[in-house]
Amino acid sequence: MKLHHKLAGILGYDLVKKDKSHLTLETHLKHLFTRQRINCVFDVGGNLGQYGKSLRRNGYQGAIFTFEPIKAVYEKLLTLSKKDPNWHIFNYALGCEPATKTINVSTETSFSSFLETNDYGEARFEKAKTARQEQVLVKRFDTVFGDLIKEFPEPRIFLKMDTQGFDLEVFKGAYNALPHIVGLQSEIAAKPIYDGMPDDLSAIAFYRQHGFDITGLFPVSRDKDSLAVIEFDCVMVKG
Repeated sequence: MKLHHKLAGILGYDLVKKDKSHLTLETHLKHLFTRQRINCVFDVGGNLGQYGKSLRRNGYQGAIFTFEPIKAVYEKLLTLSKKDPNWHIFNYALGCEPATKTINVSTETSFSSFLETNDYGEARFEKAKTARQEQVLVKRFDTVFGDLIKEFPEPRIFLKMDTQGFDLEVFKGAYNALPHIVGLQSEIAAKPIYDGMPDDLSAIAFYRQHGFDITGLFPVSRDKDSLAVIEFDCVMVKG
């Protein structure tokens, strides 16, 4: 026994090896995907494929269905994914009701949203300001998931949402798919940067009402002065 274990024993402590499998979002997802046997990921708000590429680097080889409504961004993503036969790209948004909606395309497209950026968001993120608007198609998750998973005898879906304030609307459109959704990831705002965006407590409470429990919270951005978390990725599994 090493000296530090002996000393800990003398002092009445038991040293336990630190579990590093949940230190980052990537390592946490790797552990969770294996444990939950995830075989298809719905990547809602795909932008330029950052999430899909991260999953592949992390060892996930299952199906990825990515939804990106902005035409120019979709075309770049389509080119990126061509070498991956198990990565499927769709040029529409997912929401609660089918519609054609106006999306505010930001200077940095990852901030694009159906909502208007508020004063705090514009002050904190210069590139979140709207550069132009675009009309995009919105479909319900419930109306598209059946065809996409028909080749899976036992679909075990992980629903990732990063839609800049629209995540709950995506989830509301997925009620009929909930029996197949075993986990989810939602970007949640501790300090909302869009008008009408639900805060963290409201969003988490809503997911919990539908049977999901938190497995990890991972900060995405912080206030540069106070270090307060602005947004974080919330990972949950069905309880």
